[in-house]
Amino acid sequence: MSNLTPSELIESAEFVITGRARYSLEVLAEMSGTNTEAVLFYQDQGFIKPCATEAADGACFDANAVRILRRLEMLKESCEMNLDGLKLLHSLMEEIERLQAELHRARTP
Repeated sequence: MSNLTPSELIESAEFVITGRARYSLEVLAEMSGTNTEAVLFYQDQGFIKPCATEAADGACFDANAVRILRRLEMLKESCEMNLDGLKLLHSLMEEIERLQAELHRARTP
């Protein structure tokens, strides 16, 4: 178990990846520090979705998928979270991000 508080763990999981880059399954697995089987598992569980348009050689994923997978792997390892815990925390973090974006839009003239 980590000695960090939950908020410190969440903050440390915020990886900044921007742009419109698209990644293959293999590259996504490497970038997120996991393997292709885990990526497919998380996809089956609804955590990530492939891009709307597939690459010629198969599914592609965006930077958001990298961010989500890195966060999930960090939480799984650091907090020893099971699948139900990951689903709950992922849902809560997505809602927090949505509310932060909404607040930012409301404050921007």
